[in-house]
Amino acid sequence: MLFDVAALQKLTSSLAELPAQPLDSPLAHVLISHDALTDLDLSTIAETIADSNTKLIALNSALEDLAKFEVLLRQRRDEYSKYMELHEKMIISPIRRLPQDLLSEIFIQCLRFQPQVYNLSVDRLPWTFGKVCRRWRSICLSTPQLWATIPRLYTTDNKSHEALSLLDTSLRLSSAITHCLDLQAYYHTRASKDSPKHPMIKVVSSHISRCGELALLMNAFALHDLFLINENLDSLETLKLRLYGPLKTYECISALPLFANTPMMRSLYLQIDAARLHNHDGPPSIFDFSWYNFAWAQLTSFHATYLSTKFILEVVANAPLLRDCSVSGTWTEDKDTLLSIAHAQLRNLSLHDVKHYDAPHECPTALLNHLVLPSLTYLHINYEDDYLPTVISFIRQSECSLTTFKTHSSTSTGILTLLAIAPRLTILTVGEISFAALSALTVDTTKATATLVPLLRHLTIRPQRPLDSMILNVMISSRAFHPSHGEYRFQTSLQPLAVRLEFVSNDLCSSTFYDLEGWNRDPESDVIYQDVTKWKTGLSDILTHADDLVQTIPPKKKKKEKKKTIPQQTVHELLEVIETNQPTHPRYLKACKIVETMARITTLKDPYLSENDLFSIRSRALDLVTKWTVSVANYNTSPHWSLTSNASFTVDHA
Repeated sequence: MLFDVAALQKLTSSLAELPAQPLDSPLAHVLISHDALTDLDLSTIAETIADSNTKLIALNSALEDLAKFEVLLRQRRDEYSKYMELHEKMIISPIRRLPQDLLSEIFIQCLRFQPQVYNLSVDRLPWTFGKVCRRWRSICLSTPQLWATIPRLYTTDNKSHEALSLLDTSLRLSSAITHCLDLQAYYHTRASKDSPKHPMIKVVSSHISRCGELALLMNAFALHDLFLINENLDSLETLKLRLYGPLKTYECISALPLFANTPMMRSLYLQIDAARLHNHDGPPSIFDFSWYNFAWAQLTSFHATYLSTKFILEVVANAPLLRDCSVSGTWTEDKDTLLSIAHAQLRNLSLHDVKHYDAPHECPTALLNHLVLPSLTYLHINYEDDYLPTVISFIRQSECSLTTFKTHSSTSTGILTLLAIAPRLTILTVGEISFAALSALTVDTTKATATLVPLLRHLTIRPQRPLDSMILNVMISSRAFHPSHGEYRFQTSLQPLAVRLEFVSNDLCSSTFYDLEGWNRDPESDVIYQDVTKWKTGLSDILTHADDLVQTIPPKKKKKEKKKTIPQQTVHELLEVIETNQPTHPRYLKACKIVETMARITTLKDPYLSENDLFSIRSRALDLVTKWTVSVANYNTSPHWSLTSNASFTVDHA
């Protein structure tokens, strides 16, 4: 039953007892006359009023019952609407037909693109997925990838029992795959020899054997907790270890524990922050190669920060499979104790200057002098001192075939020699480049010698002073592809060259760009540029006057009011000057943007110009716009330079 039986019967009874429509009044003769009423008339009137009042009460009661029933009807309607929506939109929803593996992948993608999480919480993904329904909860619990991403863990935090429980749950649910751990531990006092100082270490230690990537930021006191972890790191592929704190606190640690048995480790990131403050006289154990019990033999990638040259050389000597090596802020002890190392597999070497006031800022030339790398193809040095002679000697003694060389050296000394001994370069980045080097890169059939580095495809220059744009344009143009010939000019073996200039200041960038564009000097001092700018200003004043007229002309003019118009004689004289002295080069039109301003003149309508347009202003402006538009469209800057940021621009002939 949709409704209560008693309520329905009461409503039916009320409707059945409704009085009929009122009949004709029994006192109709009285209503149409002004005669005095008799006693019988008065009695009849009293009976009629009493009867009508009774029927009116019955009608009001029926209306109240009907209103209550309407409320009941609306309530039932809303209930059935929600009931139908529940079955139609939720129970037969398409998401129910998604297979479990597809729904699991959707959960993983949602987790991948969520904002960075700094602590575990049941109000964040993936925990919230399990709150939707039993099926989603079951899928979440059976998808280890959802639980493999653990936020950075801090031992300095006061971890509650709930937080530790969530951490343990996440680690257990990811048991089928390897996971990533990022742990930051800092203790003010030494940890106990019997149990971890922080309960979080105990939770992590039981699952650390499945860790594929481990990042540790620890001081010496926290390292003692690692001695208590007896698990093997059989799954560890990447280790990121950063040690900080006073050097004297490391003296009591004989060797770094835990990492001796890591058969799968391929990448190592090692940073010793304390080295910035070390005077390098008699290094403590933390700087000894033997202090680190790593499985160096299978290492393929090594990234070091604040380590000595001797340490780097020992790593290269003990890692025969090493292919990538990146060194930042390295320092050199006694050069006489360094041994020369030859490595047959190392392909990529990067030496980076650390922008810290305590870090050394000189290129570790001693490292290059003691390395022989015949397989090296990539060399990046971002120090700014003069080390190119050492690099040239290093390349010669290694007899390697560099394809990429990047340097931030502020001097161009030796660039030409380097280009000569590295003929297979495809990517070159330099801080400065000499006139001789640019000339050597220029293709010229009259030269007796072949062009240097014919395979070069990307050239980046970071000049500290203005360049000679003429030789630079000639060099790029000589290596440009000419479709009409179907080949590169002069030599078909050359590769298309893309050049990027990066400047330390916007002023240097602008002046060089204007020079490459063909300006004699800064365009502000160019006479033609000034004339075109003056013309554009005059046209803008005319348009401003027209805008003022729009505001002063009333909606309805008086019959005898004179129309307000633009002074056509002034416009005519300005157009005559422009037509007589048109700019000879489209770069002026493009730089001053006069074409856009002239185009607005062609759209001026009455009453701003008189109806007869005596001087044909609109048509003459249209002729200029048409001619200028074609000129600008066919204009390509030479050689196709374009600004890409406030302090850089590129040219690409590819």
